[in-house]
Amino acid sequence: MIISATSLVKESWKIYKDNFLLFLKIISWLFIPTVIWTIIAVSDLTKVAAVPIDICLAFIYIILSLFVSIALILASDNLAKGKNVDLKELFNLTYSKLLPFLWVSILANLAIFGGILLLIVPGIIFAVLFSFAPMATLLDGEKGTLALSYSKKLVKDNFWGVLWRWVASYFMYGVIISVIALGLTYIIGIVTGELGVVVLSGDSVWWSRLISDGISFLSLPIFTIIGVLFYNSLKKEKGN
Repeated sequence: MIISATSLVKESWKIYKDNFLLFLKIISWLFIPTVIWTIIAVSDLTKVAAVPIDICLAFIYIILSLFVSIALILASDNLAKGKNVDLKELFNLTYSKLLPFLWVSILANLAIFGGILLLIVPGIIFAVLFSFAPMATLLDGEKGTLALSYSKKLVKDNFWGVLWRWVASYFMYGVIISVIALGLTYIIGIVTGELGVVVLSGDSVWWSRLISDGISFLSLPIFTIIGVLFYNSLKKEKGN
């Protein structure tokens, strides 16, 4: 039987809570460009001077995001199976998986984008069908189009159940994360006197961006664990 949405939430939270420091060490790389962006935001740099720095930081952020995503998937899989995670070994393995992961991610996103161009519904269908392709590449060595086919095979005959579990588990965490983000924004906004700037005008100030990025980074392991637990459950259901 495929793992339920409730179990996905409960089990992912337990793994996250029990290994928070490990996940924090992995995602800490993402804070580097964010901290630099924050320093630039509160400095006296002109927009002209900040533009090339922003471009460089954006490129660095993309590379770091790929690296962290791979490391989180590999670590989550080990932890879900009760194995220990050695950071040095994890990062070395992550480097070797960068190109295959990037390639399958590009293929999956091209397929999803193509579906969206046709109509929104095909885009959603492709997003669900190929949602496990990155994990198939990292955890089972499937590459390129083979990873897409493998993901499609896992989802086949369980499409609506898979879609429901993705939506339900993400929604449960999404509500909690949104409440935390809004609460912090209101508290800091009131203290700094900039609440109106952020809430009413919609403009972003340095501390609101720091809150947004920080919560996003800290929640990334949770959503990754959900995907890994879901993937392994589907494999078990299919007898793989």
